[in-house]
Amino acid sequence: MACAGLAVMLLSAAAPADEVPLSVGATVLLKVLTYDASFDGRGSGDFVVLVPHAPDRKAEADVAMEALAPLTKSKLKARALSFVPVRAAELAGAIETKRASAILLLRGSSSDLIAEAARLGKSARVYTLGASEDSVQNGVALGVTVKDSKPQVLINVAQSRAEGMDFPQSILKLARVVK
Repeated sequence: MACAGLAVMLLSAAAPADEVPLSVGATVLLKVLTYDASFDGRGSGDFVVLVPHAPDRKAEADVAMEALAPLTKSKLKARALSFVPVRAAELAGAIETKRASAILLLRGSSSDLIAEAARLGKSARVYTLGASEDSVQNGVALGVTVKDSKPQVLINVAQSRAEGMDFPQSILKLARVVK
């Protein structure tokens, strides 16, 4: 899908006025990742997305995994896609043991979890994705919010650069840049 295709996806995916459905947001964010100039050099094999959760939010993580399940039938640039729930306390170790490519933070993630994901994004060179504007404002590289009842991509420029991402101007023009 060309950049124009991404624009059509962003404009045609209607959502409730206050949030983007998780499956839609994840689809948009994963598509944006394919425009990263460094994507092809960031590993091979399955594209594993860790979905960390606090112990008291396991039920919410289960609901999120159910919403994300249909996406596992698709591929990301010929790489099989999988989502793996992990307890927040095990996130750092799971990056290596699960061969993670990305971390997806759910809405309502704690500031400590957001900070840990941002730190790991830099040190382990994994993509950090957020299902809320708050996560991007507080250190996650990419996120999604709502603008005019449609998904709007958010890019935290400092974090995305620290994670080694390099997006073309066409993506930066579609996104709202957070500094």
